[in-house]
Amino acid sequence: MFQQYLSIFAAFLSSPELSALIAQIYSLVSAPLSNPDLLWAVFPLIITTVVVELYFGAHKEERLGWNSATANGLVLVWVGVNTVRAVMDSGGFDLNLLTSQVAAAIVTVGALLVLVSFFHILPKDIAFFVSSAIVVHFLAYLGLIFVYTDIVFTGLTFYAAFLIFISLVVFFSLVKKLEPDLY
Repeated sequence: MFQQYLSIFAAFLSSPELSALIAQIYSLVSAPLSNPDLLWAVFPLIITTVVVELYFGAHKEERLGWNSATANGLVLVWVGVNTVRAVMDSGGFDLNLLTSQVAAAIVTVGALLVLVSFFHILPKDIAFFVSSAIVVHFLAYLGLIFVYTDIVFTGLTFYAAFLIFISLVVFFSLVKKLEPDLY
């Protein structure tokens, strides 16, 4: 019985679907390295995410507040404004084009997060999760990738992005558990 599961797992590892998924993950992760304009927008997001996640690991009893949730929504709005500018610079804003739709979605989601946090519309736990640095910065990162590169959003891209996000959450959860508390 164990051999049967092992053979299924081995077949999965050698499948073309897994190879395509790994290639898509690599494309999403490495995109800033091949596009200097993108690197300028992504680098602050990466640094801020790492610092904030380390901060909450070092100060385990602290939690995100409504003010920080509101500020994170504003981060998404400003990244969205950056993507709108990039779309306009590359030929004009047209809601029939995917890049324009992505840019508009980033601004819209950011504005919704600001409203939700500013007016305390959602329950605190939900609002603080969707407005957390890791969620907001990852959405911003994906939006920047889709606007600044030729990566197309497909089902495979969705799965790759989802796996990257889950990996980041697990990684930072482990780091925070291992990190000594500074209090």
